[in-house]
Amino acid sequence: MLLNLFRKRKTIALLLDIGSASVGAAFVKIEEDKPPRILVTVREDIPFQGTLSSARFLAGVNHSLVQIFKKIQTLKRSDIIPTHIISTFSSPWFLLKVRHIQIIKEEKFE
Repeated sequence: MLLNLFRKRKTIALLLDIGSASVGAAFVKIEEDKPPRILVTVREDIPFQGTLSSARFLAGVNHSLVQIFKKIQTLKRSDIIPTHIISTFSSPWFLLKVRHIQIIKEEKFE
């Protein structure tokens, strides 16, 4: 389904990677019968939190996104105009639940 977005012979996509510690962006040129080519990449750390809070994490993500877009604006590249924007979100570590699993088996594992 994702490949249907890029039916044109040449397209530029803005990829946003929002993780638990940083936010990144890349402009990628996608051409038919060629591998994708990375044109520009930028990354901004999310401010460290001593005490975990979803509200502060969201504020940190928003701040990092603003910084990313400011960096992109300073490039002043009029030839890079994205036709698609794709975002990926990694799970914030403070939302994960750690589970310990212990399996005891008298017979050998096969």
